[in-house]
Amino acid sequence: MVNSAQTINNLPPNDEGVLQLPFVVLHSVTWQTYQALLTDMGEHRAARLAFDRGTLEIKMPSAHSIPRP
Repeated sequence: MVNSAQTINNLPPNDEGVLQLPFVVLHSVTWQTYQALLTDMGEHRAARLAFDRGTLEIKMPSAHSIPRP
């Protein structure tokens, strides 16, 4: 099994040298917080949110798949 540190160490930094993770996992999130995030972010957000029994996963699309305004 690959742990988080190994996965993060294999990700390349962006052009500014900043590591950009494609997702984040938060634990102990309430349903109310999840609903508030959905409302605040709106329907046309680039991020995808998944909630399951207090665990929230936020996935960001790759830079080339985000539509430009």
